[in-house]
Amino acid sequence: MAAPAEVVPLSLGRTIGATLLVILAAVLGRIAAMLAAGLALGRIDLAAQGQATDHADGLLLCVGILGAAAAGGATTWAILRRHQPARYLALARPGALGLAVLASLALVALFDAARWFTTGALMPASWAQVYASAGSLPLLLLAFVVVAPLFEEALFRGLLFRGLAASRLGPAGAIAVTSLLFALAHGPEDLLGALDPLASGLLLGVVRHRSGSITSGILVHALGNLQAIVMVGLMSAR
Repeated sequence: MAAPAEVVPLSLGRTIGATLLVILAAVLGRIAAMLAAGLALGRIDLAAQGQATDHADGLLLCVGILGAAAAGGATTWAILRRHQPARYLALARPGALGLAVLASLALVALFDAARWFTTGALMPASWAQVYASAGSLPLLLLAFVVVAPLFEEALFRGLLFRGLAASRLGPAGAIAVTSLLFALAHGPEDLLGALDPLASGLLLGVVRHRSGSITSGILVHALGNLQAIVMVGLMSAR
């Protein structure tokens, strides 16, 4: 039986162009989904220039994540349709999962402790607002624990990492660049909010490089988001 053909990475220029196209599709998908849901549910007031009535509306945020992932994922698949998309994105058997989970839990504990000592709270106030306004725990879990980790890992540690690692940047440069972009994409509210996704991005990048797969990263990413939802839920129930 012949060995599968080696994955040939896109050039650096094509990787950047493809990534920007996927991001544009995701942004448009998110806007369209949030606008449609907001108008249908009366959560967006056109008289107020289309602004959401609640800047941390959990329901609209979840719908936006689903819309972004649908549009961005479809665009990614279309771009890579001749490159065996699953193999190109490194959707393979997870590796180094145990160590990745332990490292992730250590990061969670570190940043939770840092936020507690600096602000007296384990979570930003906006997270509780998102949790309370989501209106559906299954929707919240679908968006943050399933869809967001899958799409974000496919974009940052799949499409983008593959091309950057094959360029002069190498794996170390790919880890650094994807981690920085990952942190910026999460719209940090403060210093800890910036360092947390940056550290997580570095961990996920190392796991991607060492394992040759984004599957472990998806699972670790999902676990981190699930932990945050559980913590916010417990705090909100007090």
